[in-house]
Amino acid sequence: MAIAIEIQDYKGSGDVLINLGNVYIDLGRYEPAINYYEQGLEIAQNIPDIRMQAAALGNVGNACQIIGDYDKAIDYLEKSLKLTQKLKDIREQANILGNLGWFYYVTGELNKAIKSYQKSLKIKQEIGDRRGEAHTIGRLGLVYGELGDYQREIEHHQQSLGSSVLSVLNF
Repeated sequence: MAIAIEIQDYKGSGDVLINLGNVYIDLGRYEPAINYYEQGLEIAQNIPDIRMQAAALGNVGNACQIIGDYDKAIDYLEKSLKLTQKLKDIREQANILGNLGWFYYVTGELNKAIKSYQKSLKIKQEIGDRRGEAHTIGRLGLVYGELGDYQREIEHHQQSLGSSVLSVLNF
């Protein structure tokens, strides 16, 4: 990073900071990871680089989830989602919506979880991501179970199983 700073390669510096955050996540050291991601985010905002901003926001959100700070995680991911919508990156939107669905689920915001999962599912179906589709349908089943709608939970898990089998068989 010293070289990137010396030659005033701000994008390179931002990328290095985000990569350092990734290494610290792999090491299980979440506070330094969040710190590096936030530094990368600051550079991305100053350049400005919307794609880097979205990545840094998403990374901070996911790291916050790991340490149990779901409110902060949701805040960062909602900001990342807005940027990915601006970029028209639908694959990343589907991933972020899925993560948000899970965070809403664990915080008890079940209606928001359903909406987020349904949006993610729609995108995954549009882009042909069968494995992601199966996963999302299964997560929707969990939410319905939490709501006490066991029939819908069963239906979603059965549908998820069908999608999973088909994705493994490459149908």
